[in-house]
This record gives sequence, C-alpha cells and structure tokens, in this order.
Amino acid sequence: MKALAVLDALGLFVIGVLHALWAFSPWPFGTWTKFARTVLGATDGQVPASLPPFSVAVAVLLFAAAYIVLGRAKLMPEPGPKWIFRAGVWVVGLVLLVRGTVGGLVPSALGLGGAPDSYTRADLLIYSPLCIVLGGIAIVVALSARRREASGQQESSLAR
Repeated sequence: MKALAVLDALGLFVIGVLHALWAFSPWPFGTWTKFARTVLGATDGQVPASLPPFSVAVAVLLFAAAYIVLGRAKLMPEPGPKWIFRAGVWVVGLVLLVRGTVGGLVPSALGLGGAPDSYTRADLLIYSPLCIVLGGIAIVVALSARRREASGQQESSLAR
C-alpha cells in the first residue's frame, strides 16, 4: 500500500508541477494556441486571462492532494485534525474518479462538448485514464488506512 501511495503522490505532484508551469509557459506544446486546443479544449485556440491564477490554484490543490495521500499512508506527518486526512483522501479519490469518468471519458467517448479533436484524443488516451488510475489508488489508500486503523483499535481493545 505504501508503494501505491508513493506512486499516487508522485503522479499528483508531477501533474501539479505541470499546472504550475502552465501558468507561465505552454510547454511542451510549443504555442499557446496548441496548448489551448489540446489542454483546455478551446475551439478558438485562445487562452483565457484567468489561466495563470487558475493553474496555480490547481497546482496547489494537487500538491495538497499528494501530501494527503502520503499522510494517510503514514509516510508523512498528519498535522492538524485527523479528519482532514481521513476525509481528504476520499475527496481526492472521488474527485479524480468523477473527472476521469463523468467529466472526461464519457463525454469524450460520446463526442459531446464540441472540443477539438486534439483535446478529445488527449482526454481519451491520457487525461481521463490517468485521473481514474490516480483516483482509484487514492481510494485504495483510504480503504487500507481505514482497515489499518480498525485492526489497531481491535488490538488495543483486546489488550485492555
């Protein structure tokens, strides 16, 4: 489970770094127009003025998600109320699963939304499957942590 948590956190962190980079650069797409069509699904190829702060906000959320996953796997400290980490790992998993299916895979597969082909292709091949995998791993971490805590409580009640 710890190896899965590290893999999940690493994926979330790398995607966070990309989002932080996209606040300032279209890398690796070469031009902002290609970036807008491939990453944002913008049919007109225009990047909205709100992209930099939105990209930074998404990056921060992804970094927090990576930390929460590592915290629930007991690979990082869980400062503050424990419920934040208990609920947070479920939120991370569910948000990614919803993005991967309802927000990505299903509309793209059905041809809904009128996004450019480059976006639809990237969504079907990369974005949605990656969200589903990362979300699924976060759910596995959540279930494993809950199981670990439940067995720890049983052991402590038996010791009394």
